[in-house]
Amino acid sequence: MSDSKRRPLLIVEDDLSLQKQMRWAFDKSETVVADDLESAIAQIRRHEPAVVTMDLGLPPYPDDASVGFELLGQILALAPHTKVIVLTGQNDHLGITRMAIPIQQRGGIESDPLISPPISHTMFQHFL
Repeated sequence: MSDSKRRPLLIVEDDLSLQKQMRWAFDKSETVVADDLESAIAQIRRHEPAVVTMDLGLPPYPDDASVGFELLGQILALAPHTKVIVLTGQNDHLGITRMAIPIQQRGGIESDPLISPPISHTMFQHFL
């Protein structure tokens, strides 16, 4: 992909209303969406996004973070320079932190893996 073309923001979210809200929040950026692991990987290969926002609770197991962490690992393998912002309603913060440690040790997470909501639009704009 040409560096002269601005790369889009990929929103990985299985809740259609949250997808819509995210697209609205980033209306000044080109956005593409995916609602599961397979479509997210396809969008990454097709669009080479600079930034990915992703939910950890993805189908077929939206109530746990396993698919989300699988996706995060694949993103870091396919596009290691992509910035990933994890947004999740998962309540198991200790479990999520434990799952994040191996990725952090490989250099895939640069800071605290958990930032508590609410997160400001300004914080997101920092990554774009």
